[in-house]
Amino acid sequence: MAAGTNEAALDDAERAVRRAPSRASARVVRARARAASGDSAGAYTDLVEAQRLYPLHSDYTVERDALAAALEKASEAAPR
Repeated sequence: MAAGTNEAALDDAERAVRRAPSRASARVVRARARAASGDSAGAYTDLVEAQRLYPLHSDYTVERDALAAALEKASEAAPR
C-alpha cells in the first residue's frame, strides 16, 4: 500500500473508532491499517480490544494470534 494511501486509510480508521469506540470491526480495520504502516504494537492492541468487544468472532482471535507470533519472531530476531 502506498504511504499516502495507507495514511488516508489510517485516518479513516481513526475516525471510525472515534465515532464507534465499542464497534469491534472498526478496531480491526484500524489494526490492519496500523500493521500496514508498521505499527505492529498498535495493531495488536486494537486486535486485543476487538476480541474483548466481540469474543465470539474467531477471525479476530486468529488474526491477533498471528500478529502476536510475528511480533515474537521479530523480537527474537532483533539484535540484543
